[in-house]
Parts: sequence; structure tokens; C-alpha cells
Amino acid sequence: MTSVLEAGLDLRLRRGEKRSAGPVMRGLAVAVIFASVLVAAGCADAVRTPSSALLERVEEANAEAEAFGNGTWEVGVDIQPGIYRARRDPSSLAGLCTGERIGDAASGYSPLAGTGTYYGAAIIEISATDARFRSENCMVWEPYQPPAEPQDEFGPGTVITGLDVRPGLYVSAHAGTDRSCFWAKPPGLAGWPAGYDIQNTPHSYEPRRAIVELSDADLMFDSSGCSTWRRVDSIGEIERWPGADLSDGVPPGLWLVGREIEPGTYVAEQEPAGVAECQWRRLAGFGGADADVRGRGQVVLLREPLTVTIEEDDVAFATDGCTNWQRVDP
Repeated sequence: MTSVLEAGLDLRLRRGEKRSAGPVMRGLAVAVIFASVLVAAGCADAVRTPSSALLERVEEANAEAEAFGNGTWEVGVDIQPGIYRARRDPSSLAGLCTGERIGDAASGYSPLAGTGTYYGAAIIEISATDARFRSENCMVWEPYQPPAEPQDEFGPGTVITGLDVRPGLYVSAHAGTDRSCFWAKPPGLAGWPAGYDIQNTPHSYEPRRAIVELSDADLMFDSSGCSTWRRVDSIGEIERWPGADLSDGVPPGLWLVGREIEPGTYVAEQEPAGVAECQWRRLAGFGGADADVRGRGQVVLLREPLTVTIEEDDVAFATDGCTNWQRVDP
């Protein structure tokens, strides 16, 4: 089964990324899409918020869950169904901590879905209908327990919005470096389905800095190669990139329109070695959905300068594999 990490690395290789992948793309995730529950005004005792509804689900799923380690286990015999979280065993030299749900004899005990992580934690829900679960290079898989209160900061790995972290706008920036950040909103607690194409879910890959909007509808979020994610109340609270003077050309990165880069028509060249694909996106938001992208382009081999017009109502401009974006209009 192709993991999200492998998909991310493959995406990077297909783009001809020249910077070392190293630990940047290591980590993948697990997720949930869970319906929001409306709050009834004036009935505080009866209110079931999205967080409380999800917490009830976790408590119900983990009623008989018990911790276990690496190996191949029979579900319902060796281990019990539940929602589990694990980290990579730092003593393992093999790489990722991986967890894989496996089907029954009728399916030839084929993989159903999986998750894994290099940094941070991985989360997966093991179902009573699974035949087996296989784990490698992990520390103990423990029944998931949320913190007492959702946090406004978090690191790489998988988190549950509403339980681990609050919904809102988050920024991860590698100040002074061009290190890249990969993030995704996985399709469910059950893990990434076998053969799942990551293009089917909101995701992004940003050099220098990443910005993402987490809503109650997302509820699960996964990232790797990113710095600490910090919540801000608005785009206006996002600090300018340190020393950002883009008048001499816009380098790879995610740039705020009107604060770091002005609207106008820009022309770019490909990076000197001409290996990486030249990509750009004009953004209307940071949710990662198609509606948040107002325009995009991708050129494998840029033989002539590339022209893009950034509009005044664009909120950000993202570029990678291109260099020396120069404004050409007055």
C-alpha cells in the first residue's frame, strides 16, 4: 500500500525537487470527517457540540481497547477494536512507524487501509470487522486520549480538531530557511485506504511557510516537515517573512498579497538547474480545497519566461521551482 509519506515523496520527486527530502516529508496521517452538531440556544445541559459528540464516539470505540505493540494481531482475539495512537520507536533504524488494517480470508487478507509516522503521532481506528492489524517500528499503540483542553499550538503528526487543537487559522514557518512543509486532511479515522490517491483530499506542499484553515468539518489534520503550527485570529496577525524584501524578485514560498507581494503582472524564470517543475497558485483561502485556488500553473521545462497576473483580491501567492518573479507592469 502506498503511504501518504510515499505519496508525498513521489509528488516531490515528480516535481523534480532538488532540496533534500530528508525528514521533511516523513510523517503521514490518519483522519476523520465527522458531522458538526448544531448547538441549541438556551439548552446548555442538552447541548452536544462537535467536540463532545466526537469525544462520545472515542469513549464508545475505546470501551474495551487495550494497549499493544508491534506484530500481526487478530482483531477481537489478540487486540480489541478502538481508536489508537502511536509514535515511531526511535531505536528503530527501519524508518516509519506503520499500522495497517487487514481484511479477512475472503479478501485474501489484503490491506484495507493504513497510517504511519516518522515524527509526531499516528492515529487509526481499528474496526470490529477487520481480521488483522499489523504494526512495525512503532512504540506502544495506546487507546487515544485527548488533552484536557484543545490547544492553539501543535507539532508534526496527526491531530484531531476540536479535541487536540481548536479550529482556526494556523501558520507554520521555518524562519530564515526554505525548508518545506507537507500537510494533508485525510479522509477518515479508518486510515488512508489502500491505493488512495492523495490528490483526492485537500493537501499542500509549501516551502518556507505554510498556512492552513482548520474547520469543524475537517476534524483531522496531518503534517510532516513543518515547524510548530500556531493559531492566529486573522490573516492580519500573520507576521511578514523575516527580512522579506521582494522588490528584487520573488523566491519560492507562500507570500501574502498586499503585505509581502503587491498585485500586478509578474514574470518568472525556472530555477538555474532546470530540474524542478515551476509551479504557482493564486489563493483565495487556506482550506486546501479547489475553491481556495483561483488559478494555478505547472511547467515541467520552462523554456520561456512565465507570466502570471496576481489580482488585488487574491490573499496569497504560492510558488515553487521558479525563481526571480519580477513585476513587469507599472
